[in-house]
Amino acid sequence: MRPLPRPWTVALAYAALAGAATVVGFGSGLPWRLTLVAAAACLLVGLGQVARIAVALARRRRTADRLLRTGVRVHPQSELLMWRAAELTSDRNRMLLAGSLSRVVREVDHPSLMTAVPLNRRGLRPHLPLVRSLIDRLTSAVRPVSAQGMVLVEELLTDGFVSPLYLGGRTEDVPGTIERCLAALDAEGRSERSVARPGFESGVTSRPGREIRVHSGGGLR
Repeated sequence: MRPLPRPWTVALAYAALAGAATVVGFGSGLPWRLTLVAAAACLLVGLGQVARIAVALARRRRTADRLLRTGVRVHPQSELLMWRAAELTSDRNRMLLAGSLSRVVREVDHPSLMTAVPLNRRGLRPHLPLVRSLIDRLTSAVRPVSAQGMVLVEELLTDGFVSPLYLGGRTEDVPGTIERCLAALDAEGRSERSVARPGFESGVTSRPGREIRVHSGGGLR
């Protein structure tokens, strides 16, 4: 799997290039219009590169998440899954998701007059202790978490159409969904599954006893 640079590093590089073009242009006495055109061209090319990389990263994450949420075993030769699992289970991501859940708890406990987040406050209020348990689990420094569990927590926070945290979800699903996240966070190494081709677009099927190896071309073996 060919590694992709972070979008922000590409943005900084092209911004620096635009700045250099501006300095050189004015310093060498070029017409100011030509200098600005050169700087603007650098910025436009940079924006295009940032967008391309962001889309590619999002596609890779979706592909990996579709597999990881089923509890597949992450084989060391599966570069895509190894990359995404490390990203999901990093301390930074754990703290990020825990912080988002903490904001949900604060918003339910002390609703603000104006908010753009359509939280299911009435449905969540009886289950705040369970949400706090999930926060504690994410922030526990001595207990590792599984990639599968982290995918489920991310979906809990980001899927505004289905997640029971929001008005679009089902209130009765709140405890079961959070308990599933808690159980999955502890599920590392408990299951081995296989995934059907082609291109990760078909359904996911279980075949005990096999390991998944994702290769740079996107195929499975």
